[in-house]
Amino acid sequence: MSLLKVGELARHSGLTIRTLHHYDEIGLLKPSARSDGGYRLYDGADVARLHGIQALRRLGLTLAEIGDLLSRDGASLPAIIDRQLQSLDREITQASELRARLTLVQAAMASGSAPGMDDWLGTLSLMSTYGKYFDTEELRVILGNLKRLASEWPPLVAQIREQMAQDAPPDAVAVQRLAREWMDLSIRWMDGDMDRLMRWGRMYRQESITRGRHGIDLEVMDYIGRAIELRLAAMRRYLSEEDIVRIDKTLAPQWRELAEDVTALIERGSDGHCEEAHALARRWDALCERMVRGDAGLRRRMMQAFEGEPLLRDAGLFSDEARRFIRRAFESMCAVHGVDAHVA
Repeated sequence: MSLLKVGELARHSGLTIRTLHHYDEIGLLKPSARSDGGYRLYDGADVARLHGIQALRRLGLTLAEIGDLLSRDGASLPAIIDRQLQSLDREITQASELRARLTLVQAAMASGSAPGMDDWLGTLSLMSTYGKYFDTEELRVILGNLKRLASEWPPLVAQIREQMAQDAPPDAVAVQRLAREWMDLSIRWMDGDMDRLMRWGRMYRQESITRGRHGIDLEVMDYIGRAIELRLAAMRRYLSEEDIVRIDKTLAPQWRELAEDVTALIERGSDGHCEEAHALARRWDALCERMVRGDAGLRRRMMQAFEGEPLLRDAGLFSDEARRFIRRAFESMCAVHGVDAHVA
C-alpha cells in the first residue's frame, strides 16, 4: 500500500491525529518515514501494528503494557491475557452479584404502586446492611422464606408479649412452648442453617435499621432469648454442639401434624394396637430418622434428652398421654412385624 499521512491514517483507524501524535511521542507507533515537509508517513507494517495496538486496547491493556508487550515481541502475552481473564471473571462475578441484589431490591419494593424516595432509600440502606452479613444467595433464601412465613410471626410475638406482661419466668411451661415455637420458626426461616441464624441474631443486635419488623424488638429478643438458652442448656446435658447442629430442625410442621393426628385417634378411643395407630407409629419413626439423619446414637441421645429433661418434655408438642400412646403403638407395630422396638 502507499504511504499514508497522519490524517489519512486517523480516518482509516478511527483515531484522532492527536492520539497518533501521542503514540509517536511515547514510542508506541513511530512513522516509518517523513515527507520532505516533515509530515509523518505510515506504511503497511505501521498500519498492521496500529491494528494490533487497537486490539490490545480492547482487551483492556494500558498503553504502557502494550508498549512493553510489543517491545518483547509478544513474550508476555499469555501472562497478560491470563491477568485480563481473571479481571473479567471478577467483573462478571461483581456484575452477577449486583444484578442479584438489584433483583432483591426490586422484589422488596414491589407493592403495586410507585415507591417514594424515602421507601427506596430505606430499602437500599437495609439491603446494604444485610450485605455485611450475608451473600446474595443467602439473602434470596432468607427474604423468600421470610415472605412465606411472615404471617406466623405476629401471633407468636403477641403471645410472647402476653407472657412478658405477666412477668412469667423463662422456665415457665407456657414460655418454654413459645421458645420452642420461636426456635422452630426461626430455623425454618433459615432453611435449617444454625450459623445463618446466629449471624442474623448478631446483625439484629448490632444494626438498629434491621429491628422492629413483625413487632420484634430487643426487649422481645432478650426475653425469649433467656428461655431459649435454658432449652439449649438442657439439650447440652445430653447432646454435643455437633449433635445439635446435625439435627434436622425444619420438621416442626410435620411433627405438629402428627401430634394432632395422634390426639385425634386417642379421642376416638384407640388403644394403640390398630393399624391406624401403627401407621402413626411409622410416621413417628420416619420423622425421628429424618431428624437425626439416620444416626442411631444421636437418636438415642436425643430421646434421653427429651425424656429426661422436664423443661424439654413438658413444652413439647406431644402430651404425656400422646407420648405413651405412640410408644405403645410403636411397640405393637414392631411386635406384629417381629421387629425389635429398640428406639421406642
